[in-house]
Amino acid sequence: MKRKLVGIMLAILLFNGCGNVNDTPDKDDTSTISETKSALVYSESTEQNGGEFGHKDAVNNKKNVSRFNAQEQYDIIISSFIANEPDKIKELFCEKIKNTHNLDDEINCAMQFIDGKIVSYFVDKAVSANGGAVENGDYIDIHAAPWILDIKTDTGANYDIHFFSRLKYLNKPDEIGVQFIKIIKDNGDSYTIGEYFKGDYGA
Repeated sequence: MKRKLVGIMLAILLFNGCGNVNDTPDKDDTSTISETKSALVYSESTEQNGGEFGHKDAVNNKKNVSRFNAQEQYDIIISSFIANEPDKIKELFCEKIKNTHNLDDEINCAMQFIDGKIVSYFVDKAVSANGGAVENGDYIDIHAAPWILDIKTDTGANYDIHFFSRLKYLNKPDEIGVQFIKIIKDNGDSYTIGEYFKGDYGA
């Protein structure tokens, strides 16, 4: 009995080493971002469809642009949580976050925060991005703030995932990429990887 209690206390202490970072914007703060939903639902027995999505400029203009678009980031994030592949999530983050955060620890804590194995979620195959400012006919800032909704696990837990990414940022290339990923449980508890840097042109 004593050995069992020690094991439980150790597990609690280990998990408590994962601190929450809750300085990210709520959904209303990024309401200028386009968010479209589809009627598809993922399950373990359902194969996801691929495709080219995201902002045309973010895909085609190679100067100071992420090599990922919004739809690709969405798909990589949820599939990496399902398959327990932290390195794929880490690769999406901007250099500024990589240089200022211990992403290995934060991603590990985020995966611990999700109770059980993900068995279903609402599939959005029309994730899009918005341009924040235009100069000489070209976007200076393209960003996206998608939500991955209705995530359910085999333990009965329910979550949403919100992330913010700059796909193009002409004056600050080190901020191009995902800035934060926030996992929100249905009871309001949350855990955030990274942090939000407010842009010079709005969001």
